[in-house]
Amino acid sequence: MSSTAITGDGRAAIEKTISVVESDIFTSITDDMLEGVFELEKCTNWVKENDFQRICLQFPDEYLTYSPKIVEYLSEQTGKRFYILADSTYGSCCVDEKTAQHVPNSDSIIHFGPSCLTVTSGRIPILYIFTRPPVNQKKLKSVFIENISPEEKVVILYDVIYQYAVDALYNEIRSSYPLVKMSTLIVPSTSKDKPDALTSAVIKHNRIIPCETNDELETCNIFFVGQRALPNLMLSMSSNTFKVYDPALTSQESVSTQTSAINKLIRKRSFYVEKIKDATSVGILVGTLVVQNYLSVIDRLKQILKKVGKKHYIVSIGEINPCKLGNFMDIECFVFVGCPEVVNYYISDESKGQFFQPILTPYDVELAFCEGANEAWGQEYVIDWSFLVAKGEPIVNKVEEDMSLITGGMRSAVINSESDSGVINWRGLTKQDELMNDPKVIYEGRSGIASSYSDEPPVKST
Repeated sequence: MSSTAITGDGRAAIEKTISVVESDIFTSITDDMLEGVFELEKCTNWVKENDFQRICLQFPDEYLTYSPKIVEYLSEQTGKRFYILADSTYGSCCVDEKTAQHVPNSDSIIHFGPSCLTVTSGRIPILYIFTRPPVNQKKLKSVFIENISPEEKVVILYDVIYQYAVDALYNEIRSSYPLVKMSTLIVPSTSKDKPDALTSAVIKHNRIIPCETNDELETCNIFFVGQRALPNLMLSMSSNTFKVYDPALTSQESVSTQTSAINKLIRKRSFYVEKIKDATSVGILVGTLVVQNYLSVIDRLKQILKKVGKKHYIVSIGEINPCKLGNFMDIECFVFVGCPEVVNYYISDESKGQFFQPILTPYDVELAFCEGANEAWGQEYVIDWSFLVAKGEPIVNKVEEDMSLITGGMRSAVINSESDSGVINWRGLTKQDELMNDPKVIYEGRSGIASSYSDEPPVKST
């Protein structure tokens, strides 16, 4: 994605071309496949069992073309009112409760397609339909057999839309591959029903991996189906080798072996940690209004920035882009509070050079100013900020003066828990101020237009 100038006549936006990755699995869905791909029977039963009356249907961009026929089918089967939610406030992977509230008396949401699986506020009932896009099951099996040996310790992970395909694959190969471990998803609406599954397993980005410890997980290779959740999983499992196969890429005939670029990312994040230490004003960028505990994390960031003497602003502008953030020239860097899949884009190389100010994560702020953050997490870079809620009050490093690794100059840190540096105060004129000045005579000012005021001689035309 290329950056666009803030000023202009709008021609660039009108003539802009959008590159789309061709994918047969999304474009080859026919009308007679809709009921199976979008699990419409499950949707119908859910609506009837709960007697919902006004249901919002949230679709990602790649599925919007099918939404009118889905609404028509569900309306006929249930006799209820359905509304299509498009152009999500932040990201299509997050449930858009904010847009649903614009529908009068809406009482439920059905979320179709990819999901980040983050726990929402719980203000409205939600049904997750990951969908079942058509996948060449024989090809998926042959790719697995060609690249994984029966003696290899492997964990299967996947994007949520391929859950059904990977389940079928595992059932076919499990007898021949005894060392293969199958991960399962923690769906927010049903996670409370799985307390036992969480006690003896490793959890990575709302995926339950059947390994007792992280050390055991590090001895396994990862077979990953898909692409969307891959960057976050690679960051949290930097010691593992990933063998990736994406059914959506029609040109991919075999797996691609990838290792984590965690060292490169850590170098980039370390630079941004120094940037926020040098900054005098910081913007807390609100990237969600539904993820559980996001307000608690914002409050925690405000506490930290206040203690270290940084002016801070809360910025909520919906889906962000370089033009929007470019309007806040007084802010030297932003801290993004949003779901892990969305924040990964803003800290990755994909967004390199697009934004005028660096975008940090809450974990970067912890590394910059709080005690024990680096020692507690080691080389694992933490994008999911939910762990911060359980840490209690932030303990800020008491460093009065140190050297900037960017400018080479000395910087002083104001450590004051009662500081009001994050508040901008304005005081208007008081009666006492007005009495200090002597009364003045009021004169009538100029009148007319700029090219010819009334007190100027007329311009002779030639």
